[in-house]
Amino acid sequence: MRDLELATEETCHNVIEHAYEPDEENYYQVKIHREPTCFRITVRDQGMPFNLQRLNEDETSDIGIKLMRACTDEIRSRYREKGVKW
Repeated sequence: MRDLELATEETCHNVIEHAYEPDEENYYQVKIHREPTCFRITVRDQGMPFNLQRLNEDETSDIGIKLMRACTDEIRSRYREKGVKW
């Protein structure tokens, strides 16, 4: 359970640090779905788009992405017209 917590914390940190301008006031949403065999965490924001190719790179220097990969079975991200959904 701690691994899932770490991956969620890293995702939220990325939203706070990168999705919005420093003086911009906004919000993000975290949803936890319990399914029969797993938990599914969704983090949604209305900020600047994330470079989705970074998730698909086999080798990345991004420590946060490495952490999320190590702590979860799967990471997905998609850009919607008004924000990013993890």
